[in-house]
Order: sequence, then C-alpha cells, then structure tokens
Amino acid sequence: MVTKNWLTAFVNECFVTAGSHAIEVRPATARDVPLIEGWLNDPGNPLWQAKDLLQALSAPAYQLIVACDARATGNNKVENAVPVEQANAQTPLGFALLRGVDNEWNLLYLLVAPAARRSGVAEALLQWLQSNIAHEAGSLLLEVRCGNQAATALYKKCGFVEQGVRPRYYEPLQVGGQREDALLLGWNAVKLNKN
Repeated sequence: MVTKNWLTAFVNECFVTAGSHAIEVRPATARDVPLIEGWLNDPGNPLWQAKDLLQALSAPAYQLIVACDARATGNNKVENAVPVEQANAQTPLGFALLRGVDNEWNLLYLLVAPAARRSGVAEALLQWLQSNIAHEAGSLLLEVRCGNQAATALYKKCGFVEQGVRPRYYEPLQVGGQREDALLLGWNAVKLNKN
C-alpha cells in the first residue's frame, strides 16, 4: 500500500542542520516546479518535464520535497532566523524525488541548486529522509553514476551500502562518450536498528 502519511506526520519536525545551512523541509508545490525543472536541465540528467513533476505532486506513489534555508523563512524555531520578504522565503535550495511502495522507497533524484552545492543541503535532505523513513522501519534505495565520487562518498557517509551494479545504465555525459555503470546503494532502517 502506498501512502504519503509519513511526510505529513513529521511536518512539525522538519528542521535539520548540516554544514552551513539550517534546512526546513517541506512538500513541493506547483510553484517550485519551474525551478526544479531548470535544475534538471543539466547534462546527464534524464529530463523530467514540468508535466511529469506536476503529476508526481499528486501521485500517491511519489514524494517530491524541497529544502529551504530555515533562517530565510523567518521561522522562530531556528536560531539566528531573519525576516525576509515572503516571496523569497520559501525558495528551494534543493529537492528530492522518491517513489515508494509500502516502506520501500527509491530515491529517484537528490539535487541541489548550483549556488548551494557543497554546503550541506544534500546531507540535510538525506538525514531528514532517513529520520522519517526510520519511523516506518523502511528502506531507501538509489542508483548513482559510478564516476560520481562526491555523491557516492556522501551516500556512504550517511550509511548507504553497496548492493550491486547496473552495467551501462546511464547515458553518456558527453556526445560520443561511453555509457556509464550505475552503483546500487541501499539504506535499511530495520537492519540499522538491529545493529
């Protein structure tokens, strides 16, 4: 059975601090879609169009969440919060797109805005996801390009373990380049809690 209850159940516990950012995680809205679609236009990303993202917003099997700078939202739960104009308060710094059945979630995308990369946003999003999935004793699976060492290191730092390889899974990053293998990584709250 697919539900979105785990996301809404933790709406009051949606703050994470990692790196230089205090992150507020919230469900994505239709207003976020054009920005996210722009990030997905980078080379090497299979393009999800706006219509696909909008469908994911309402599909029960999908979760589309965004991370915003909690200090910029003026949220009084965050130390050093500063008031800003409402129009800029909820501008996403990154997003995650997941597909799930029961308690097994597949992380389809974890992407951070170019200006916010290497500042802890991706790690904060992962920590938030893991914390919420752990409440449901669930698991989180993903694929990452074998050549993406920075992402692989982050996932392993967050407790993901290698589960296999998908040969020649990704399209080449450059015209005339070679297809690239995908490294399969998994994180399981049940196994984590037994250790």
